[in-house]
Amino acid sequence: MIIKDVGFLIAFWGGFSSFFTLWQLCLMQITPFFLAFAAGLYLLEDNSNSAARNPQSALVSLLLACAGYILGFSIVFALMGTSGWGTASYILYNIDDFRTAAAIYITIIALLMALYNFYGSLASSLDKLRMNDDITLFDKPILFRILYLPAGLLLGASFALAYSPCIPPVMSDIMNFAGKPNNALRGFQLLIVYGFGVTLAFSISGSALAILAGYFTERRSVKVTIAYLSSGTLFLMAFLIFTDLMIRYKSFLVGLVLD
Repeated sequence: MIIKDVGFLIAFWGGFSSFFTLWQLCLMQITPFFLAFAAGLYLLEDNSNSAARNPQSALVSLLLACAGYILGFSIVFALMGTSGWGTASYILYNIDDFRTAAAIYITIIALLMALYNFYGSLASSLDKLRMNDDITLFDKPILFRILYLPAGLLLGASFALAYSPCIPPVMSDIMNFAGKPNNALRGFQLLIVYGFGVTLAFSISGSALAILAGYFTERRSVKVTIAYLSSGTLFLMAFLIFTDLMIRYKSFLVGLVLD
């Protein structure tokens, strides 16, 4: 077997392009749940400013969450693939515990989204806590809005733990390379870049869907309904992880095409 360093550009493109090719069948294990999260978060934020509608404010929240998601997913994804360090075997040995923790966190996020949706006045109440306009990003205090970054980071890590990837050719080359102890650091870096490519595609698609949903959804009641559906979709993901049905769900999706 030839062990080769594919380089950062090929690693990035291999991850990014997989979202838009047949390999999306494997990513579909988590794709609809992230898209639901992105649309729900954007509409929640946009809806909270309905009195003085400011889509820019909602977009800032979504982009911060996406940035955290990219970082969290990429790091955990890389750790799970770098067998040369032994991190992959440790995570896989304890994968049930890690996935239980991931399911709990996703449940918390879903619950917070549902509560935020229900108590729509929360955003306007938080606005009253502003000390001065110089430390704000649009409508919310910057210290409050920046929390979307660590929240997205933990969500990305949770998605990576729940994900059971197929092995596209580029990823296969990287994992074979990273499996050698001498190549572990370089392999880890390549897997991070690959994960960055995948999650960047997620974030671009999720943001585009969210913006379109916000543009074509003017009625508050419709936004509220979509936001509830989004949190419900995350509850479903947590349920699939808790019950070990996520892999069967993936097999079902792949089987729809292969059969």
